[in-house]
Amino acid sequence: MYVKRINRTQIQSLRRPYLCAGGRIYTNPSPEQLRKAGYKPLVEKAPCPKELEDGHVVYYEEDDRFVYICYCKEGGEI
Repeated sequence: MYVKRINRTQIQSLRRPYLCAGGRIYTNPSPEQLRKAGYKPLVEKAPCPKELEDGHVVYYEEDDRFVYICYCKEGGEI
């Protein structure tokens, strides 16, 4: 799944099966077209904790290739 990181706690994925970029519409966009539009693959940084619903916060980090989904205990440092 390709996403854009909006901020530390929000990401945006494609909402439609096509990409509008640079005045063009791409149906079934290639990974390269998605990267050029600012989308990156979403990768889980560490396995999801089993007790996620018991006070864990989901946040996102990114580097030049990926957006990472991360988990932190509630009250912990994000």
